[in-house]
Parts: sequence; C-alpha cells; structure tokens
Amino acid sequence: MNRRTVRYTARRAFTLVEMLTASVLALFIAGLVLGAFRATATLWRRSEQRSDTAREARTAIDRMERDLAMVVPAFGGVAPLRLSHLPGTPPGERVYDALYALASLPDAGAGAISAIGYRCRWDAAARCYVLVRLFRDAEATLTALETAPETVFDDPSGAGEEPLARYVWDFEVRPCVKGEPASAFPNRAYPGALPAWVEIRFKVAGPLAVEKLASLPVTRETWENPDDPLFRRVIAPYQQTYVTRIRLPIGQ
Repeated sequence: MNRRTVRYTARRAFTLVEMLTASVLALFIAGLVLGAFRATATLWRRSEQRSDTAREARTAIDRMERDLAMVVPAFGGVAPLRLSHLPGTPPGERVYDALYALASLPDAGAGAISAIGYRCRWDAAARCYVLVRLFRDAEATLTALETAPETVFDDPSGAGEEPLARYVWDFEVRPCVKGEPASAFPNRAYPGALPAWVEIRFKVAGPLAVEKLASLPVTRETWENPDDPLFRRVIAPYQQTYVTRIRLPIGQ
C-alpha cells in the first residue's frame, strides 16, 4: 500500500518543464498587466493635466465676467476702465494687453469700490506666463483715489496679484462697439461712455505641451518667438485659444 501511494504521488507532481512554462506565462501576464497599468496611469495623468489647464482657463474667464459685470461709472475723475497695449515690443520684452477697472464687488461691502486688473506676468520659476488678477481692497482704493488717483491701478510690489491660470500668453483685450467688430486699440482710458463689451482672448498651452516643457530648457524668449524651434515643436502644435466677450453694465 505504501509503495503504491508513493508511485501515485510521484505521478501527480509537476515536472521542471511544467514549472518553467508556468513561470514564463506568469511573467508574461504580469508584464501585460503592468503595461496596461502604466498606460492607464499615463492617460489619467494627462487627463488630470488637461482638466487642470481647462479648469484654470475657464475659472479665469468666469472671474473676469463677474468682475466686469460690476464696473462703476467714473469715480473721482478716474476712468473706470483702462485698457493698455504696447504693440511692437521686441521679443523678450513684450508686455501684453492689460485691463484695469473700478468695480463695486459684492464682497467689498455696499457702496465700496475696489480696483481690479488682469494681465499676463512672466513666472521665472515656472518658466511660463501666468494670467494674474490684480486687486486693491476698498480701503486702499479709496486712499489712492483721494491722494494719487493716477496710481490707483499701480502695484509695483505685486503683492496684490493672484495667479489664475498658468501657461497663458498672448493676452488680448479688444473693445467692442454695438454694430462693429472688435478691434485692436492703443493705450486708452474710458472716463465716460464705455464700450458695449470687451472681447478677451488668450492662448493656453495644451496638456501635452505642459508635460514636455517640464524637462526642456524653456526661456521667456521661447514663448515670445514663434519661429523658435522649441516653440514650433512643442508649444505651437498643442496651443489652445480661448475667446470670450463680456458685456459691460454701463456700456454703449
């Protein structure tokens, strides 16, 4: 009985060839699973980046729409809307369009007026342009209006800047008059009648560009020069343009 049992057990054991075959199959399946996991993780990461860039751009537009909906009439002789534009600036020194306004924001209190603004600023650490919102609270705005109205939109320290969207450039603001298309403008302030609305447009680097730019020697000149090989290869193919028109409450 014992000999039969031993012979039976030996016949049921795996051979060396079977063990090797099973190991190879297990490694092959594990490789497939790992590859699928890496592909899924890559897609998820890119989806997150795409969601982040789109969300930041959309948030910036929503913020501008809310702010400009509260623009006030001329206050203390200061134009409630100022558009600045410096065309023809050499690459590396270009200052994009900027928009400044006086607005009665809901969170500033009844009758309180704050100075706001939007412009692009170069971020040397991130190596990209960032769309920022400038803000002066009601007290600081009132002090500037009473003592030095011409400085109400100035903030040399940058302390009042709030970053809204990264990898944003070519920020443009165009006034629109009823019945006419939006047009480019020189430096201009609107002390009286405002345009019916303003058209705002800017470019955002797509998620693939953002991912690639993280490991590349990007400089300010790269963003400013469309003929730069790095710009043509990495930024231009993935750039997205956002355009919106915002109606002004007292525009004509």
